[in-house]
Amino acid sequence: MPMTLKMSKMYVCALQEMMYVWNCFTVIACCESLLDSVLDHVQAALTELTQLEQHDQPHRRYFHDDLCLAMLIKGVCLRHKRKFDDALQCLQFTVAQ
Repeated sequence: MPMTLKMSKMYVCALQEMMYVWNCFTVIACCESLLDSVLDHVQAALTELTQLEQHDQPHRRYFHDDLCLAMLIKGVCLRHKRKFDDALQCLQFTVAQ
């Protein structure tokens, strides 16, 4: 089965989840360009998920899991960028879901 763009963005979030589990964000936080790259990928996934939600497709099998994972990773990135208020909003969204 060929990988679609949608699937590849979700796999990126899954890879970033493993980075979080293995504490890699602490390491890459030293290089802001790497952190910005991760944040860009997460933002692209969030944009796609928002579009799915607007087209009344949030019933997708893992929609909420993907959304919460992307928000968690975004919050972690923002925390490492010292944007604590934005990071807290992302994490509170994740917990509320």
